[in-house]
Amino acid sequence: MRSFGQPTSLPSDWCSLVCSTPWAGLTGDYECSGDGRAIRAPLQARAPSAEVKLLFIALMTLRVLCGKNAAHERDTAGSVSIVIALLQRVTRAWVDVEDTRIAEIGRGLMVLIGVERGDAGAQADRLLERVLGYRVFADQQGRMNLSVTDTSGGLLLVPQFTLAADTRKGRRPSFTSAAEPAAGAKWFEYIAAQAAKRYSEVEKGRFGADMQVGLVNDGPVTFWLQVPPGR
Repeated sequence: MRSFGQPTSLPSDWCSLVCSTPWAGLTGDYECSGDGRAIRAPLQARAPSAEVKLLFIALMTLRVLCGKNAAHERDTAGSVSIVIALLQRVTRAWVDVEDTRIAEIGRGLMVLIGVERGDAGAQADRLLERVLGYRVFADQQGRMNLSVTDTSGGLLLVPQFTLAADTRKGRRPSFTSAAEPAAGAKWFEYIAAQAAKRYSEVEKGRFGADMQVGLVNDGPVTFWLQVPPGR
């Protein structure tokens, strides 16, 4: 059995090749780099049976590392997140912080905002466009055909970290998909600022505060909006 030599760091396209072809690259030294792009496998092509088994284990390990690397690349810089809004048509809504009312509207929309990890710039703009134009108010024929801007209603934006929770399994929500607090605050404030530029009747909650939120849902009418990447 050959000893380890100087390891060679290999690119991700090689990693993909080995993952798709289990017996590719039977010779050479492969190093597992910090980002999980390759693995060191110091076995020769014509190795005894025991070494072949060991090589198989090494290649299966590489397959796992490639998968982890792909997930890491999706979740780090350059990834694009989903922005979520929970719209509720209200006759009134308000936000209190430390027994002080910081925001209040009459008839209009209260919108809870959640952000997942990643770059939410384009998604934030698109979400705001949908919120301002979403037709949830009745026209003269009683049909939902008017937006909050059409009716000059109030718009109360409230940061809601838990909207980005992963609830697909178990009895406790996971927040690994939610944006970090600094990023969440950045995108919430961005949406609120852009809303205020485009519409005059805008109020907002306070990111990171212990808020007491009250509302009278009119209907009830509630809609879940989200803007996935590329929309």
